[in-house]
Amino acid sequence: LFVEQIASSLRERPSDGEPHGSGLPFTVEAAIQSRLDDLSDDARVACRVASIFGRPVQLADLKALGVADPVQCIALLAERDLIETQIGGSRSGSVEYRFRSSLVAAVAYRAIPKEMRSTMHRRAAGHLADQAVFDAEEVGVHLERAEANVAAALQFADAALTAGARGDAVRALRCSARALALGVRDEVRFALHMVRADTFRFLRNRSEQASELQRALAAARTHAERARALTDQITLAGRSGDHAAARAVAASAVAEADASED
Repeated sequence: LFVEQIASSLRERPSDGEPHGSGLPFTVEAAIQSRLDDLSDDARVACRVASIFGRPVQLADLKALGVADPVQCIALLAERDLIETQIGGSRSGSVEYRFRSSLVAAVAYRAIPKEMRSTMHRRAAGHLADQAVFDAEEVGVHLERAEANVAAALQFADAALTAGARGDAVRALRCSARALALGVRDEVRFALHMVRADTFRFLRNRSEQASELQRALAAARTHAERARALTDQITLAGRSGDHAAARAVAASAVAEADASED
C-alpha cells in the first residue's frame, strides 16, 4: 500500500522539471495527503464528508452535508482511485461509495479541523435521524463525536432497548454501556440495567446478571420496577440453587408488587 500510494501521488503531480515530481513523500500518510491536496476544492470536501460517516455513503449523505455536486465529485474521486462503488452493501439494494483504503479515510478525517468536525458530526446525526428508518446507534455515535452527550445517550439507550427486544446480545450490551457511561435519567437507567441483566441471563453469565439486577434495583423509582427486579432476583437465586436467598427476597417482592397495585 505504501508503494501504491506513493506511485499514485507521483503519477498525479506535475513534474516541475524534476524527474520524479516535486518531491517524494516520506510516509504513507504524507503520500495520501499529497493526493488529497491535489484534488479540487469540491472533491476534497466530498472526501472529508465521506470520511465523517465512517462507512460507505450514498449521494444523499454527501449532499446533506454540503457537497453541491456529489455525482461529479464521486466520479473524480473514483477516477483518482480513492473511492469505489458497491451495490447492495450495508443498505440492501442501494448504490454506495466507499474508500478503497481505510488509510485514505483516516487521513481525510484527520485533516478536518476539530470544531468543523464536531459540526459535521452533528449535521450527520440530524440527516440520519430524519430518515423514515434509521440506526439509533449510528446517530448516537455522531452525537457523541459532536460532544452532544445527553442526546447521544438517549440514542444509545434506544438502540440498546431495541437490540434487547430483538435478542441482539452484542449490540444490547455495547449500546447500553455507552448510554450508561454518557449518563441517562433514572427511569432509563433502570430499563438499561434490566436489559443488560436479561442479556446476561441469555448468555448464562449469572454473576453479571446478578450485578445488573442489583444496579437495576438501585435505579428503580417505582414499586412496580422494584417488584420486577426483585422477582428476577428470586428466579436467579432459584436457578442457582440458593433457595434461602430466594425466600429472603420473596417477601420484599410481594410487598412491592402489592404496593404497585394500590
